Amino acid sequence: TVDGTDYTNGQSFTWTAGSSHTIGVNSPQTATGAGTRYAFDHWSDGGLQTHTITASSSGATYTANFTNQYLLTSSVAPSGAGSIVASPSSGDGYYNSGTSVQLTATPISGYAFSTFSGDLTGGLNPQTIVMSAAHSVTANFTLIGGGGAGLRFIPLTPCRVADTRNAAGPFGGPTMAGGVSRDFNIPSGACSVPSTAL
Repeated sequence: TVDGTDYTNGQSFTWTAGSSHTIGVNSPQTATGAGTRYAFDHWSDGGLQTHTITASSSGATYTANFTNQYLLTSSVAPSGAGSIVASPSSGDGYYNSGTSVQLTATPISGYAFSTFSGDLTGGLNPQTIVMSAAHSVTANFTLIGGGGAGLRFIPLTPCRVADTRNAAGPFGGPTMAGGVSRDFNIPSGACSVPSTAL
């Protein structure tokens, strides 16, 4: 904006030396990509977003610099089963490019956190996402049976946690014949399953 008139591209003006003029920019400004916008960062002369300049006989160039911002959308499933909190928070969900945002999922009574899905995955909670693009994350919760202690089921990417076909070892036997059952602790760190799982 120059002297109250909006322009969409760079402009050149011929002004009387010593005359005063007002320059400014609207912020934020929409971008072509969904969930992307531009936020004013600074003018090349260090002035405020809208400020007054004085025309020089030798001419001058003023450049407005912007920062990319991306939208972080979060949701919970099933609806109402818990909450997902972003830190740092954002009033409208947009963050400067490169910002690291920690997402923490909290269940309500009767539910347990299961996994993140979307642009975050897995059962680690909290997790951090870097805003290098627009992102969408869902916190998934599971109902605890009977309103008390129950089973928590966590979807996993196919992974061999233990192999009872081989000799004894941290991820192996002893070998088991068909039709035989045995309870054993999940080896710590295997397939991202907690060592306390049975």
